[in-house]
Amino acid sequence: MLEIRKLDGVWRCSEVLTSANHTPHGHQMETLLRGLGLVRCSFCGIFVDLSNVSTSWSEALEKDKVYLIWREPNRKLLFSRRKKGDRRRLYICADCVKDLWEGLALKE
Repeated sequence: MLEIRKLDGVWRCSEVLTSANHTPHGHQMETLLRGLGLVRCSFCGIFVDLSNVSTSWSEALEKDKVYLIWREPNRKLLFSRRKKGDRRRLYICADCVKDLWEGLALKE
């Protein structure tokens, strides 16, 4: 917290109270950024625009879009009030989609 006070006709700024730097947990940060329209690539970790997402692999490959995979775990949720399973989103950026496709095409 900063204190700004005018003393003898001169503005002075002094540090009154400080706290440790807050680093949010990964899922909190990604929830916040998703609200701003950004998502993290599950492979390379860069942030990409959420408005350019496709759930079709071929469309993502042809039109340079981010590929979205819905993953549902095969385990029960313990100590949770939710009835349904916990669905996770996996995003793959356009560059990683191309790199994965080229890697798969070379193996065939």
